[in-house]
Amino acid sequence: MNSLWIFLWIVNVWAGDQTLYTWIHDNWRSPVTDVVFPILTHTMDKEAQFGLWAGMMVLGGPETQRFGKVLAIGGLAQTLTVTTLKFLTNRPRPEGASPRYNSSFPSGHSAAAFYWATMLASKLHRYKVPLYLWATGVALSRVYLGRHWPTDVLVGGLIGYGFARFTLDREVVIGDWRIWP
Repeated sequence: MNSLWIFLWIVNVWAGDQTLYTWIHDNWRSPVTDVVFPILTHTMDKEAQFGLWAGMMVLGGPETQRFGKVLAIGGLAQTLTVTTLKFLTNRPRPEGASPRYNSSFPSGHSAAAFYWATMLASKLHRYKVPLYLWATGVALSRVYLGRHWPTDVLVGGLIGYGFARFTLDREVVIGDWRIWP
């Protein structure tokens, strides 16, 4: 009996996924969203993340550099988790197959955005709301651009947030080198 409930729940979620995808992807079209959403997506491309991190490491003081090391460790773990899940699920993207190996589930951009937002909000408390609004915008951009289903970005966001909370709540020690907190 439990298997039947799980099956019905999954079918219901996927049906809702398609409906929400269509609503965002097809009904939010405007000249503004056609410009804003691609920009939001690119803020979490790997190159942008590396540039942000490198800027912290080069331009920041000792405390910022320590924080940057922790950010890199947790971010690497989060990225490996997302990549593994993509490999295991191999869910097709809404707009068809990608020319590269890369399934839709979960969204790496959403995971990264919520990871960065949570990590930065822990230090920049007054920017917490804008940071989470930006992360939500990145997640929505992935659906709008036809790269992900809504459940992909939801799970990606939860992974990013979870890894950030886990990273922030743990002492990070590598050998004799204590870098956090």
